[in-house]
Amino acid sequence: MREALASHQERPHHHLRILPSHFPLGPASDALAAAAPAGGGCIYYVRANSDADAALCWDAFRAARHRERDRPQRDRKKFAKVNKPGSRYLYVGSCTHHMPRDRLNEHLGRRPSTFSLRLAEWFPPLDIGIDFVFNLYQDTDPALVKILEATLWDELQPMFGQNSRR
Repeated sequence: MREALASHQERPHHHLRILPSHFPLGPASDALAAAAPAGGGCIYYVRANSDADAALCWDAFRAARHRERDRPQRDRKKFAKVNKPGSRYLYVGSCTHHMPRDRLNEHLGRRPSTFSLRLAEWFPPLDIGIDFVFNLYQDTDPALVKILEATLWDELQPMFGQNSRR
C-alpha cells in the first residue's frame, strides 16, 4: 500500500489555487470550477500553505459551523466533520462516480445538502490562498481509489472531513 501511496504523487494531477477573490460565488468561482478536471476517478486534498494559514482556517471553519447551529434544522448547511488542529491539510476526499468539478463546486459552497468545506461561508475574509489538488485515477477500480484515499487520509490527518474507512 505504501508503494501505491507513493505513486499517488506521480499521477497526473491538477492544482488549483483558491483565493478570497473567488467569492462571493459567481463568475470568478465558476471559472475556477471550470478549470477542474471534468472526468471522474480522482483523489483530492485541500491544503493550507503554512501552519499559520491552517490555524486561520481551523478557527474560521469552526466558527462558521458553530453559527449553523442557530439556524432551524431544515435550513442548516452540512459542514464537514471537525477532527483536530495541527495539520496543513484541510480535507482529503475522492470522486469515483461523479466529476471532480462537481465536488469542487460542493466545497466552494454550492449544494447545501452535501457535506463539504462550504468555503463561501468562512473563507472570503481570510487573506490567504489554499490549494485544491486533484490526482487522477480515471481507469482505476473505484474500490482501490477508496483504499488509497483512506490511506492518504491516515497519512495526512486532515482537520476536517471523515475517513472513508468509516
